[in-house]
Amino acid sequence: MLESIYIYDYYIEILELKKMNNPKIKILFLINTLTGGGAEKVLVDLVNNLNPEKYDVTVQTVFDKGVNKKYLKPEIRYKTINRFQSELLTLIWGYLVSFVLPARLIYRIFIKENYDYEVAFLEGVPTKLIAASTNINSKKYAWVHTDMSMNYGLEKVFKTLEDHKRSYKQFENIFCVSESVKEGFIKLFGWFENLSVIYNPVDNINILSKANETLIEVAIPDCIKFVAIGRLTEQKGFERLLTACNKLVVEKYNFSLWVLGEGEQREVLEKYILNNNLQNHVFLLGFHENPYKFIKAANYFVSSSYTEGFSTVVTESVIIGTPVITTDCAGMKEILGESEFGLIVPNSTEGLYEGLKKLLTNKEIYLKYNEAVKKRKDYFQLSQRMKEIETEFK
Repeated sequence: MLESIYIYDYYIEILELKKMNNPKIKILFLINTLTGGGAEKVLVDLVNNLNPEKYDVTVQTVFDKGVNKKYLKPEIRYKTINRFQSELLTLIWGYLVSFVLPARLIYRIFIKENYDYEVAFLEGVPTKLIAASTNINSKKYAWVHTDMSMNYGLEKVFKTLEDHKRSYKQFENIFCVSESVKEGFIKLFGWFENLSVIYNPVDNINILSKANETLIEVAIPDCIKFVAIGRLTEQKGFERLLTACNKLVVEKYNFSLWVLGEGEQREVLEKYILNNNLQNHVFLLGFHENPYKFIKAANYFVSSSYTEGFSTVVTESVIIGTPVITTDCAGMKEILGESEFGLIVPNSTEGLYEGLKKLLTNKEIYLKYNEAVKKRKDYFQLSQRMKEIETEFK
C-alpha cells in the first residue's frame, strides 16, 4: 500500500515537472466583436476545438459585444479593449481606435501581454493593431475572410493602400479562407511569399445536433421553402433577392422565403415586402440562435451575396444536407464545385431570378442536388481542418 502511494506521488511529480518544462503555447486572437457573423462563428469553433492541454488561448475583442461570446468554452480567456456601455461612447471610441489614436499606443495599453502567437483574425482594426505589436518575440498571423479586391472598405482605417500593404508585411503568415480570397488579396496588394489558404473549421457535430431540434417558431407551408441567413446589409444582397422573388410571385409561382438575421436594411426590406404584397411569400424572422433547424426544414438554402470569402452558412447547409443555390462569388466553387453539389448562378438579380425559377419548375434538379449534397458534406470534417490549423501553432 505504501509503495503504491510512493509510486503515485512520483508519477504526480513527474507530471508537474513536465508542465513546468513544457508550458502551454500562448495564443491571442484579436477580432472586432463576437457578433453573429460568419468570421465570428468560425473563431469560436476554432478556439473551442484547439487542444486545451497544449494551448493557452485568449480571445480579445475591440468592442465588447456579440452573441457568440457566451459560446466560448470556460478555458478560453476573454478580454476586450472597450467596455463602454453607452452607445455614444462606443461610437466615439470606435472612431478614435480606427482613425485617430496610434495603433502602437493602443497595443501597449490594451494588449501588451506576452504571447507566443498574435493573430489578427479579421481585416481592418485587428490587422492594424497586431501589425503594430511591440512583442518582438511573438509570431504574428493574419486571417483574411473576404475578397478585398471586390469588397475593399478599409480606406479610412489605413491612410493609403501602401500603408495597408506595409501592415501585412509585419505578419509571418497570412491565411486566406479560400483560393478566391487569396487571388483577390494578390490582385489588391501584389504577391506575398507567406500567403496560403486555410479553410474555415466548422463544428459539424454541433450543427447536426442543433439541426435535429424541432422547429416550432414558424408554420411549415405546403410549398417549396427557401431559407436565407445573414446580416441584413447591402453586401448580402437581400434587396435583389426580394426583387427576384417579386418577379416569381407576379408569375404565380408558389413558394416561401424565410430570411433570418437583423441589420440596417430591415426597414427597407419590410417596406419592399409591404409595397409589393409579398407578405404571404417572404418572412423576415429576425435573429435566431439556432438557424440550423430552419435550414433543415427548408428545401433550399439561398445565398444572394455580392461578395463572400468562404461562406460559413453555405458550408453549414451542405453539412446539414440542404441543397444550395448561390450567386457566384469567392469560395462558392470550392464548396460546391462547378455546380456539381449546388447551383451557382450569375452574380446578379437576373441570375437569382433564373436560378430560383429553375428550381421551382424542375423537380429533377431538386432530386439531383438533394443526393449530391449528401456526398459533399464529408468534405467538411472538423478534425481534419483542426489538424491543419494546429500545425501552424507549434
